[in-house]
Amino acid sequence: MKRWGVGLIALVFVASLGAGQVSAQTYNATVGGLGGVWYTIFSGIAELVKEKDPGIVIRVVPGGGLIAVQKVGEGASEFGFGFPWTVADARAGRDPFKAALPDVRGVMSNFGNSYLQFVVDKKFGATSMDEIFQ
Repeated sequence: MKRWGVGLIALVFVASLGAGQVSAQTYNATVGGLGGVWYTIFSGIAELVKEKDPGIVIRVVPGGGLIAVQKVGEGASEFGFGFPWTVADARAGRDPFKAALPDVRGVMSNFGNSYLQFVVDKKFGATSMDEIFQ
């Protein structure tokens, strides 16, 4: 099983967000509870991105896996962490989601010892790791 390091994740963000662009860009990332592992990881990613390009700001917002997927699906956040089954249930509109969220995409999984997926709004344009690296 491949493991994705935080440094690689940050590079993916920088590459996919358009590092080096002239105008400031602000994004929201809804991830686990304040002070939790997911929140801490994404806060580190946001700082690494900011170091690479100060014009890119990622606001890290507390919220669990269900909330993160819901917010990404509704367009309130551009990024979030979620589990594979949560993303699948959201896309299909299965319980606990009240309606299908077809624009949610899982674009990364299997970093660390936990099965997680990055969820990204369809407007972002990436649907796979290959597209992000291109």
